[in-house]
Amino acid sequence: MTPPVVAGSTSATDALSTAGTLPRRLRDLLTEHLYPDSEEARRFGNQPLVGLAVWLIATVVALLRLPPRSFDTIWAEDGHIFLQEALGRSFWDSLQRPYAGYLHIYPRLVAEVAATLPLSWAGWVFSVAGAAVVGLAAWSVWSLGAAVLPSAWLRAGVTAGVVLIPAGGLEAVDNVANSHFFLLLTAFWALVGRRPGWAGQVLPVVIVVLAAGSDPLTALLAPIAVGRLVIARTARDRVVALAYFLVLAVQLGATLSSTRPAAGGLAAPRDLAFGYAYRVVSATVLSTAGAQRMVAVTSSRGVWALGAGIAGVAIIGLLWSRRRLAVAATGIASVTVFLVNSAFARGDANFHWPPAGAFSTIFDPGARYTIVPALFLVSMLGLTAHAVREHLPGPLLRPAEVALFLAPLFVLVATDYRNDQPGAPALRGMAAPWSQEVNAATRACRAAAADEEIRLSVAPNPRWDVRLRCAVLGQSGEPASIRHHPAGLNS
Repeated sequence: MTPPVVAGSTSATDALSTAGTLPRRLRDLLTEHLYPDSEEARRFGNQPLVGLAVWLIATVVALLRLPPRSFDTIWAEDGHIFLQEALGRSFWDSLQRPYAGYLHIYPRLVAEVAATLPLSWAGWVFSVAGAAVVGLAAWSVWSLGAAVLPSAWLRAGVTAGVVLIPAGGLEAVDNVANSHFFLLLTAFWALVGRRPGWAGQVLPVVIVVLAAGSDPLTALLAPIAVGRLVIARTARDRVVALAYFLVLAVQLGATLSSTRPAAGGLAAPRDLAFGYAYRVVSATVLSTAGAQRMVAVTSSRGVWALGAGIAGVAIIGLLWSRRRLAVAATGIASVTVFLVNSAFARGDANFHWPPAGAFSTIFDPGARYTIVPALFLVSMLGLTAHAVREHLPGPLLRPAEVALFLAPLFVLVATDYRNDQPGAPALRGMAAPWSQEVNAATRACRAAAADEEIRLSVAPNPRWDVRLRCAVLGQSGEPASIRHHPAGLNS
């Protein structure tokens, strides 16, 4: 016997079916375009030795962007803020202490290591730790980006581009004070990449903890973390996003309860557009030297034309790529971070960043504000190149991959590997070796009173010197008992 049909029951059933289908469709869409769980990702996730090799090579390449004589130097906040406070405060007090209005977990941890080891080693500790984060960013692209960028040649090109971006060779080179910029990109790939097994989640969790604990700008990755929770089917798939939100909440709490130095005025829209097209797009594609030569020949016309061309490339990526959400996410992140940095760049009421007028084509100071936009731009270009690759006929496939890999390497290595722009690299090259400063301070303290203050020189200028009292600086230069003499430091 056929059951009676109740009026409206069919439409109600359809509505329930549609309601259940929409979340499934959203999950499938996100999985396909941004969080693929492919065999390629599993293969690279199960090759720890390859990943270790990528990290080591990238770290060495990043470290050598400074001349070796500069490894034994310390840059600005690394010494004056992080090392000095690690020496003069307890571990927990130092770790939770904001600087410039937010927490800096990674620099604080590095400073703790430097304070535990012989003090004369601190220059090397900070230089290597700064390069190691660049290596970690390269590893994240290579290992965590394998599903989104399955072409090994193109992924290698993006990995190399992350290490060699021009802005990374200026004021952020081999220091940990600016390492949070590279951590932000690393956190993006940690949230996007899906690794097999619980052990595979350990490093991505560490990455998002260090990133969110070192830069409140990681809040811009919240939509990516939400998407990761939407597609997650297991607790293992959720743990990276949950760790990110937990530490981000701590960071934002500290940020909102802290004071930050006054920001400068917001630049005019035209200056913002030119600043992005010149400092991010032109410098990344042509190198800083190439961008300056282009301006010398074409004035601003070449900058605008190249910016428009890269916008067209992004549109191609959005139309052709199977990972169009990844293309959109990296492109939007590049522009958004640039605008946010422009709004919060430090300075007085008359300061605008990016600079305009006579300073509009000078890359230093402020090059650090272009690191994250450039990193995301490199990622977007790699994703777009992969989309183009998928439309090439077979015979052209491998030559095109090799060309796309080698071309940016040639440009960046030949012109910007060791940047000759005025600024941080040159200033660190003129700084006295840190170990020499420690030895000189130790000798001076042998004939000085215990409460006499001694200054240890730090690049770029005396404002950033580390100040110790002789009572806490032993004759060997190793302040082993420094934490028992908190008054012995000037913070």
